[in-house]
Amino acid sequence: MMQMMSATESSANYPCPLNDKGKSKSSKLSFRDKFVSFWDEWTNEMISLAAGGAKKSLGLEVLRSALDQLISLSSMAVTSIRLSITEASLSISRSILRQCKVLKDQLETVRRQISSEESHKDKQQQSSSSKQNPKHQAYLKQQEAVTMELEVLCDFANTLFNSIAVHRLKDYKYEVRACAVLYLNDFILFDTKKPVRSEHLKYLGWACYDFDSPVRLNAIKAIKDLLTVRSLLPTCIHLTAVS
Repeated sequence: MMQMMSATESSANYPCPLNDKGKSKSSKLSFRDKFVSFWDEWTNEMISLAAGGAKKSLGLEVLRSALDQLISLSSMAVTSIRLSITEASLSISRSILRQCKVLKDQLETVRRQISSEESHKDKQQQSSSSKQNPKHQAYLKQQEAVTMELEVLCDFANTLFNSIAVHRLKDYKYEVRACAVLYLNDFILFDTKKPVRSEHLKYLGWACYDFDSPVRLNAIKAIKDLLTVRSLLPTCIHLTAVS
């Protein structure tokens, strides 16, 4: 299909980052936006495929296989490859964490519905009649399915953080470090049990002392975004402890 496209069409639809000397700044940004958008849409498709149907496990298997491949390439010696892999991997993690938030809300809703169903029954009859209640059973099955999917996606996100983000934050090229810092807030702002994962704030604090200004600038912007969330202000005091 790519062979059938003219050089003009190919350049307009998918500008190549390896040949950008004559391109404007907006054109370079356009490529990055499209690159990030591609991985976001692809991840959403895999998650949607995993959400139900006969091919439920296929989406998660494809996603797991892709993550394994990306992780294996993340320490390549070529800087452009490491940068692209970092961007792709953390774009995927952003989409995964977004879905995790949705599932967390669904799980809380289902648990409230289960509690409501159980509270309507007499304590003496609850143990016997609740098992025969179709509505109650449906909620229990839904809770089990949502919990299982949430655990799998959280495991994917944690793997990407430990295998990609942590290591690329220490990369010897500032471009890669700056890219990794851009995605730190996604990991900080989600936890299955807490409102925020405060233990990850130290990475932002350390980035503020990076030798290169682009990394420091991205860290400061990330902290500024965190401070706009009023509920997180008490948590952000941890930054002073690690900065």
